[in-house]
Amino acid sequence: MARAGIFCKVQNDSVCLNTDSVYLHFIPAPAVTVLGTEDTTGCNGGNVVLNANGDSSFQYTWQDGSTHPYYVVTHSGNYYVKVSNACGSVQVKKTVNFEKCNYNLSVPNAFTPNGDGHNDVFRVQYSIAPAQFSLSIYNRHGMKIFTSSDPAQGWDGTFRGLAQPLDAYAWTIHYSDQSGVSRSLKGTVMLIR
Repeated sequence: MARAGIFCKVQNDSVCLNTDSVYLHFIPAPAVTVLGTEDTTGCNGGNVVLNANGDSSFQYTWQDGSTHPYYVVTHSGNYYVKVSNACGSVQVKKTVNFEKCNYNLSVPNAFTPNGDGHNDVFRVQYSIAPAQFSLSIYNRHGMKIFTSSDPAQGWDGTFRGLAQPLDAYAWTIHYSDQSGVSRSLKGTVMLIR
């Protein structure tokens, strides 16, 4: 929320009666673009995290009644979220399709570095180790916060020893398979705490 100071002065024809400053909080209205483009695709056996996270004033209601700012999808279908705050509400639809992916690497789109021993590290999965590999992760400001040339090494959700907040992080992968074919992938991963 943006905060602005406004100065108010009240006076009659010749006498100043009072002056004071007032702070106003500007709250953004929910937008129909909170889930990005209408359609998205995931790989069979994986999941897709729909992230409607916006301003802290927003409330969320998904088609099944859940109220988190994100929703984990594991099956093809149409998904809906109603995003509301004091300025109004919008209902947004997202169509998710799962299909067979034709590359050797599988990249999760969410992880939960909460120390429970399950899904604590964002790590690329592969059936045959790539001959060459490069992974970079960026925060929402475009700052590179993780890089690795080892496909077995994953990101634990920290930067310079500090736990990073719940957010979507962009990643890029460049790799060559055993036959020497080079590929580049890019996407986002949702860090959930």
